Amino acid sequence: MEEDGKFSRPYAFPAGSNSVELRAPDGSRKRVQFYDAYSGKTQPKLRVVLAWDTDGTDLDLHVVSPDGVHTWYGDRVAPSGGSLDVDVTTGYGPEIYSSAAPLKGTYLVYVNYYGNGNSGSDITVAQVTIITNENTPDEKSETIRVPMRKPGELTLVKTFVMP
Repeated sequence: MEEDGKFSRPYAFPAGSNSVELRAPDGSRKRVQFYDAYSGKTQPKLRVVLAWDTDGTDLDLHVVSPDGVHTWYGDRVAPSGGSLDVDVTTGYGPEIYSSAAPLKGTYLVYVNYYGNGNSGSDITVAQVTIITNENTPDEKSETIRVPMRKPGELTLVKTFVMP
């Protein structure tokens, strides 16, 4: 969110019930629940969501698609249409990769422990959720939790195949 209270990027929420929680640097929080009735928008057939449990920590989501394209914070949009939404550098995430028309084949999902601004423990737990065919009868979701032990660590979290 920018200084004027506006968001620096658009975010497409799925049709149905959604909630947003805003967290201020002073620790205050505000949660808003809303219902999006517009079901005509294009829904991603693949979504990979990274979140983590430590404030002041920077983890990064990296996705390699079947055509060998590496999508990450330094190159967020793949020619095939997959994209990474934002680089969260201060903790918790989420960082989200999505594709409305994912390529068939093998995907690799990595998490990079970029840095830690905390003076305490370096350990943080990454949570990666892979969702396919979201909001359809064929929806599948898998969540993987991985302890990240120190800045500089790059971990292959999941390999999966889109049929």
